[in-house]
Amino acid sequence: GDHRDLHLSIRRQRQMCIRDRYGVWHAEDFDGKDGGTRIQAAIDAAEAAPGPNVVMVGPVGPDADSRWEVSKAIELPSHTTLILQGAYLFLADRANCNLIENRDYIEGNEDIHVVGRGGARLDQNPSHQPQPVYDHRDPEIWMEEQGLKLSDITKEVIGDMTVAEYALQRETVPYRICGMIFYNVTNLSLRGFIIGPMCSWTLHILSLIHISEPTRPRLISY
Repeated sequence: GDHRDLHLSIRRQRQMCIRDRYGVWHAEDFDGKDGGTRIQAAIDAAEAAPGPNVVMVGPVGPDADSRWEVSKAIELPSHTTLILQGAYLFLADRANCNLIENRDYIEGNEDIHVVGRGGARLDQNPSHQPQPVYDHRDPEIWMEEQGLKLSDITKEVIGDMTVAEYALQRETVPYRICGMIFYNVTNLSLRGFIIGPMCSWTLHILSLIHISEPTRPRLISY
């Protein structure tokens, strides 16, 4: 009713005030079913508006234990800086997806920066991801058709064959999800946060131009 409309109006005014004064969008000011949805909403709003795309994720998330629960990979478009200010990003049970990735693998992205402060952490909650057997052929055949570079791991497996030829062998591998994946990005920097525990690869980075230093977050495992 009127109370809800007033609440939404105040929130919109606060968003504009924050953006106008500081040039930063705060994920906590957005609605969503979980923390990851709110983060994505802030990123999308920043991308759509003029000015810098700077998104802040604070230390108090909307989900259990003040975490930011992610049920779908957070996509970062070009010219985006994501600041994790003491934030704890936690992959939801059975989400089975990457935590963070760049948005456009084909056309590529540029100027993506993830900055952690105050003990920010990414946790992929590996004991609650089903890790199904996943047929890796379809996405990699698609990559080959698009002229995208295949990973060194894939090339080592398939040898001189095309992915389509290798697919005839009907090989399957366990599905691997990553903490963060960046493909075809110009000017990437990652710093100041902890990653772990993870399901498999912590970082999966391919076809990058200019990786800013320092690029290695602190990794932990259990």
